[in-house]
Amino acid sequence: IMANMARMPPDWWEDLIAEGIKGKVGLLVLGHGYSRGGNEQFKEKLAPLGKEYPTTVAPGMAMMSGNHIQKALDTLTNEHGVQTVVVVPVEPGDDSSLIGQWKYILGMADEAPYLTVPRVETKARLLMTKSPAADPRTATILRDHALEVTKDPARTRVIIVSHGPETVAANPREIQLLLKHADAIKASSKFTDVQVLSLQDDAIPEVRAANKAVLRAMIIDAKNSGEDVAVSNNRTVW
Repeated sequence: IMANMARMPPDWWEDLIAEGIKGKVGLLVLGHGYSRGGNEQFKEKLAPLGKEYPTTVAPGMAMMSGNHIQKALDTLTNEHGVQTVVVVPVEPGDDSSLIGQWKYILGMADEAPYLTVPRVETKARLLMTKSPAADPRTATILRDHALEVTKDPARTRVIIVSHGPETVAANPREIQLLLKHADAIKASSKFTDVQVLSLQDDAIPEVRAANKAVLRAMIIDAKNSGEDVAVSNNRTVW
């Protein structure tokens, strides 16, 4: 367990608040934590929010500590007078264990999917939005990515692949969400077909292996039909 946690990106936080920005409502943006320039991209894309609202970011899996979330929250409330904090979880789904861990740390859930780390302490009102996963603009992003990597949409099949939830019970909701995006892409493009698959990357090995086999079968079927394949990855948002 410790070795697995050591491979995760480190927890961190940062103040994105521009000079002179005050307000009773602030934003706390949470993310998985990234590598190879991902953290820098995360801050870059969110920086404009700090020019309108008091905004902090606190990416990280929070498996063993919620200290980075506490510090980001304290900056909003103690230093900038924020009374209501809107927590924005940047995850490609609402059923992940990471969402559950954040909710536990924020006092919005009774059980911690990972360790039962200390919860945040604050007098501010905490609200959490849904993840961007269901936003219609996500379909546009997935479509545009597929168009970028294909030469001929009229002979290309798109496969949307998501990270997916760990549990079998939550997976049907994930599939229904992906199918909505697939329908939107079909209606606004000339691809031969748009299929979906939830890899369930953190599920038990047997479940992940079965989904991996389905993905391979989808690709082989497309190639046997004379189609190119564009895999549009819904694992991350940016």
